Amino acid sequence: IIAYSPQEFQFVAELRWLEQDNGNIWILSTRFQKFFLGRVNPQEINLRIMRIRPDNLSSNPVVLQHLDPFALNAYNNTLTH
Repeated sequence: IIAYSPQEFQFVAELRWLEQDNGNIWILSTRFQKFFLGRVNPQEINLRIMRIRPDNLSSNPVVLQHLDPFALNAYNNTLTH
């Protein structure tokens, strides 16, 4: 788990690790489920672009070298539960 926040990470649409950005991890989180149901509140934050700066990651982490970007469990672990 990189980060956990039910409020801020409701629907993570993108998760990117950028070696050219010092190994920072960028996350695009939306409230797609509210949009889909027609319940978007324009007074709330509905889209977030966040950067995680991992202090303890090496410049080329082994875990991210072998991550399959198209694996189903990388995007939605509810498929197996």
